[in-house]
Amino acid sequence: MKPALHHPDTHAHSDHHAKSWKVAELFEKYLGAAIAIGVIVLLAGLFYALTSTGSGTPTWMR
Repeated sequence: MKPALHHPDTHAHSDHHAKSWKVAELFEKYLGAAIAIGVIVLLAGLFYALTSTGSGTPTWMR
């Protein structure tokens, strides 16, 4: 009884795994790019905030 139930479940799982793996691969690729952009934007924003404090607009922004 158990092996008979186990076989279709394993097949469905492997099929789903292959599909989700492809999605995860794409997601990882875009997530990595999004994180990199986010970090760059965050650092640029922090740098801008630090350099613009008191001295107005920094020279590199003009």
